[in-house]
Amino acid sequence: AGVSSGRALLSVRRAEWKRTKRTWEKPDLKAEKREMQQRYKRGGIKTAASEFCLPSEPRGATPRGKKNHFQLLDRYIRRIDSLMPEDMEELVRPLSYKPNQERTTRTLKITLDAESGADAQVTEDEVRSFLSPLVATGIAIGWKGKEQLESAVYVQFETNEECQDGRQLDGKPLGPGPAKVRYSVDNKFRRVCEDLAKRGKARRERTKQLQNS
Repeated sequence: AGVSSGRALLSVRRAEWKRTKRTWEKPDLKAEKREMQQRYKRGGIKTAASEFCLPSEPRGATPRGKKNHFQLLDRYIRRIDSLMPEDMEELVRPLSYKPNQERTTRTLKITLDAESGADAQVTEDEVRSFLSPLVATGIAIGWKGKEQLESAVYVQFETNEECQDGRQLDGKPLGPGPAKVRYSVDNKFRRVCEDLAKRGKARRERTKQLQNS
């Protein structure tokens, strides 16, 4: 009885298949494949059920490497960024990362107008008043470049935060005109101090020779 009922069911299904065979449409596999590729294409993600699938800003993807390599890497980076607290985002850096000068230096270069003779009129007290309320740990005045076209004052602070605050003083009056404030490397301040010390020593020796003669 069980075998006969099974055969009857099979014959019924075969009859239904023959009736619907003519009206049955073969699925377009190529269209389905294009649809799947479009889901993971940058800027066209349709599976937006999760926040990790949302499109992000371009990160310089280039057409090299394995297929969909940069798309998968981009989704991975977005997932890490979303799980990382804001106060720890700076820890997610490549091993070759080097912070820029703005985040590391403690030295500022204040350029004065050499034609107006500002370097001869600016004193250390005026520079400290210019920087107030910031307090500099070192000030070097009277240094000029090789071309002798500009006169600069180098100022060094104790912390980088104070240096960044001092950078905002760009354009503030110092002496007869406005001063141009820019970042400089810390070693430059040391070299400027050494150069000024050598010039001062040579000047004193020349003065001593003139007095003896």
